[in-house]
Amino acid sequence: MQRFTEVLNDFFDLWVLADPEVLTRFQGEERLSDDLVDAFTRGDTVDRALAEGVLLPMSGIVNQPYTMVFRRADEGSVFGATGADLQVERHGYGLRVTSGVVGLITVPYLRRWNDEGRARLRAAVDVGVRQAASVDSGFYAVSVLGGMVADGATFEVVFDEVAEDSWALAARAEATFVIG
Repeated sequence: MQRFTEVLNDFFDLWVLADPEVLTRFQGEERLSDDLVDAFTRGDTVDRALAEGVLLPMSGIVNQPYTMVFRRADEGSVFGATGADLQVERHGYGLRVTSGVVGLITVPYLRRWNDEGRARLRAAVDVGVRQAASVDSGFYAVSVLGGMVADGATFEVVFDEVAEDSWALAARAEATFVIG
């Protein structure tokens, strides 16, 4: 289990959960511009990205400090504690990991997804301003839980490794994760 506190979304109501290497490869294969926000809001590009497990968009996130917990499916949930208030639970997202790292990527970084922007993101992760979790390479069914625990507002991202061909696209009923 990996836990990060004081996680912010840079004044936008969106985080994208992705392996930066997978996102960069998709950008090149699709010949997308450096502005991935623009690219993902036009046409069906984001639908293809979701279908291929490139990213998981989490929208409707109020700009306030959160605790973010990344855990494997076989580890206990922070929402199992007495007094925890699970408010949102979404299952069935697919996510591909090839670099062993999954990051919470905010809009300013997505708007400049080039060598310089990715270097800024890596530097921000190194000093603890942005968050990235170590996750073994593989294909994961991802669940996102959100609510309140004793420490305050918390999101929990759960990784359950699956064989890619066993992951049913139909299990993903929602293209985005929305709170509220």
